[in-house]
Amino acid sequence: MASYRVNHRIRRFAFLAVAHAAMVLGLWPNAVPAQSFANHAFGHDLARHVIVISGEITAETPSRFVAWLNREQPDGYIILLDGDGADPRAGMALGQIIRDHGFETEVGRVEYSDGKIAPGRCFDACALAFLGGQARRFSDQAFLGFRGEETRVGAKLKSIASPQLSADFVTYLIAMDVDVRLYAAVATHTGAVPLSLSRTQSKKFRIITPDGFSPFGLSARQKGIAAYAQRVGTTRPFDTGTGMGVICARAGGGEIWVEIGTDDTASQAADHMSQLGGMTIDITDRNDQVRSFHIPVEDMFTPKGTKTWHGRADETLIAALENATRIATRLDMPRSFGAVYTSHQLVGTDRHAINAVLAHCE
Repeated sequence: MASYRVNHRIRRFAFLAVAHAAMVLGLWPNAVPAQSFANHAFGHDLARHVIVISGEITAETPSRFVAWLNREQPDGYIILLDGDGADPRAGMALGQIIRDHGFETEVGRVEYSDGKIAPGRCFDACALAFLGGQARRFSDQAFLGFRGEETRVGAKLKSIASPQLSADFVTYLIAMDVDVRLYAAVATHTGAVPLSLSRTQSKKFRIITPDGFSPFGLSARQKGIAAYAQRVGTTRPFDTGTGMGVICARAGGGEIWVEIGTDDTASQAADHMSQLGGMTIDITDRNDQVRSFHIPVEDMFTPKGTKTWHGRADETLIAALENATRIATRLDMPRSFGAVYTSHQLVGTDRHAINAVLAHCE
């Protein structure tokens, strides 16, 4: 009897494993959940607020989503997508709404049992909506793609290769800055196994957008030298920093300045200097210890005709910069201006560039 129970458990485990794999690949006749919207907060930070779109995307979804946004006024700018849908025009219309609102998209779902974001599955109309994100990302465990004409389950996408849809699809890809070769890959795909796009393919088709900051590069400044990292992704609400730098200004007798690049926030805030609280630099060292350094307003300026703020570094900040593994900068401004915040994990070449600047001012 004990042997039977063990064998039964093994057979049951094997069946569940195969069934799960088939459902993930779209080969198992699983039901498509009803389409829904939700707003979930993981914390007080705006980046921890997500909007969830799940289930089958239909022709009514775009208008329903706009109505939901107007009614709920949700916080956050990241949309989690998990679902599918057979109507490509509905997917593209939803994607255009997402783009018009400046939202970012991610393939995922909220696991309410532990309050975490879990990898999701986003196919067909859902995948088209995903392309509307101002910034787009998905993990290695998530699935993004399109089902072939022979797929027997789910809400199979209507033939994107039809003359009526192909022009709209290509126009949509161009508007979303996605490589139009994705159209050929989708239009020619056949078979029961979905076209599931890997991260490598997604980067090739520009489905995944770049994010973060470039490596620090050295450049000459007037009577000085600078190490500067430029944002390569999009700015975000309350995160409008476009770059960060460390400058040696020989004209000031060898002074070190920390520079924050912004969008239009610097010029707006320059008219309200009395409302600024200064600049804060958080330095993480090799022991993962974080120290905060405050630069008062009187030691700051914004060069005329630029969108940057400069803050004079004292000896303690300079010493911390020499051993930094991460640098985070922010302007301390009223919330009405938003926030200018940057954070950069340093690699070896970044530290070499920064230390070259510091050595130039010794």
